[in-house]
Amino acid sequence: MKSSDEVVLITGCSTGIGTSIALYLARLKTKYVVLATMRRGASRKEGKALQDTAAKENLRLFVLDLDVNDPKSCDRCVAEARSLASRIDILVNNAGVSATVQSVEENSMSEYKRVMETNYFGSVRMIKQVLPEFRKRRSGTVINVTSLAARVWMSAQGPYNASKAAMQALSATLAIEMKRFGVHVATVLPGVIMTPILLKEQADADLDSEYVSQVRHLKKFYQGMAFGVGTPPTDVSKVVERILNERSAPDGLSALAYTVGIDAEGYITTLREKGNEWWVKEAAIERDDQGNVDFIYENSGIDISSRYRTVKKPSSKL
Repeated sequence: MKSSDEVVLITGCSTGIGTSIALYLARLKTKYVVLATMRRGASRKEGKALQDTAAKENLRLFVLDLDVNDPKSCDRCVAEARSLASRIDILVNNAGVSATVQSVEENSMSEYKRVMETNYFGSVRMIKQVLPEFRKRRSGTVINVTSLAARVWMSAQGPYNASKAAMQALSATLAIEMKRFGVHVATVLPGVIMTPILLKEQADADLDSEYVSQVRHLKKFYQGMAFGVGTPPTDVSKVVERILNERSAPDGLSALAYTVGIDAEGYITTLREKGNEWWVKEAAIERDDQGNVDFIYENSGIDISSRYRTVKKPSSKL
């Protein structure tokens, strides 16, 4: 390993965004040594497949075992990483879980705790593992993969929204604290990405629930994104590379938050122009299928009409 090479530890590499980031950076062969982590590491089929790809392509990519919910596993993983590569230069916190699509009222306390444990506390554990090394060395990079949900709060996914918003807030705090130590902090806010987590089946909405229409519309949105509209994981990988390339911005004003996907860019632009109060008012309105399709199209540029039997296309397209 050359002294100019950087060692990247990435969490949540079993599928989707994590796998994509790991392979993308490893294929930039002159820059990065990649430590791709996941629960059960190379003993699971996804870990073995990643190792096989690395061997076939002669990549400097190694699969390590890590459960971000287990403090001892975090200790072991970081110790193994330092034994293997002598140091860690970049941490990419990507490990995460989805949440049950239900209202704030109906979701169980155990669901809130489960989602926060991985999406927030798991990332905090790993940040605390690397910060002493980064601070003493006066260099290092932390990239936290949050979500569009950190800024744009849709109904029926309260636990997920809260976990991602918490991570976004912590990242801003961390960026302030670490700047004088030469440690760079940035976040990636993907919209809906085409990953296995998106295609996991959710239980049908409770037809007796007062929130059934909100749950239904959110599921339709995800289905519409899943079938041909969502952003590929490689777009997230390219943004991670961009963050790494922009760390030494001459004016010292490299960005804190990077959006990925036309839905993320569209919604955040709309929210910036119209404000949170507007969003709460408009998102709370009960709309029929046509109205929901129109609202999403007008404010994000996304056409999800294909997932509704009764809607052909957004009204403004007719």
